Amino acid sequence: MVGQMENVDHARGSSSPEASTTPLRHCKYRPCSREFRPKRKDQVFCCPSCKTKYTLEAYEKGVKEMGRGKAHSARLENSDRLQRALDVLLDGHPHTTRDIIIEADVCAVNSIVTELRDNGFIIECEAGSGIKAGEGIKAGEGIEAGSGIKAGEGIEAGEGIKAGEGIEAGEGIKAGEGIEAGSGIKAGSGIEAGEDFAIYAGLSVRLSLKAKYALVIAKTKPSNLLLGEFREVGASLSSSK
Repeated sequence: MVGQMENVDHARGSSSPEASTTPLRHCKYRPCSREFRPKRKDQVFCCPSCKTKYTLEAYEKGVKEMGRGKAHSARLENSDRLQRALDVLLDGHPHTTRDIIIEADVCAVNSIVTELRDNGFIIECEAGSGIKAGEGIKAGEGIEAGSGIKAGEGIEAGEGIKAGEGIEAGEGIKAGEGIEAGSGIKAGSGIEAGEDFAIYAGLSVRLSLKAKYALVIAKTKPSNLLLGEFREVGASLSSSK
């Protein structure tokens, strides 16, 4: 019995030196660069705060790069950043923009996705909740969100646009197919669906509240509006339909 206890004590003691010899690593957030001992193999930040700061700075840098103007897409075989992003996406699982920024060590994820598509890869985007952009939203295929879609400029999709709640754009809304919204649709200019497709607003609104919440606001009434109460941009709520 005593011998068994000695074996147990020895086993417990041997695990501690192994844990203490885990190689130190420098925090990936350069302004910090503090040494730390990772608790997981994939841990690259010393604390959640550094991880958040890194992600926000990478996002801001990406937005600035996108604002400089449209660049030609790089070829996959000549671009390390495209290869790193593709390696992350090829696992077959969904990834958030933040995931891709951290795992692939890249920024301007929207631009990278566009470039990968230009290289022949099919990449689908979806949102379980809402989609919001300070500028425009553009997709070669469809745009779909579980809640609302909002853009400071225009919204354009090669296929349909579908939102569980409202759709709002500072400029126009254009879809290659139909446009569907759980509540209202608002555009600074026109709203246009594909030929032989319709526009539906207020799909999730009670019948008694359609006149208030199923509004379709634009400069001119869409010709293929099948569901929704049209109101011209700037018109008061008391104006006639």
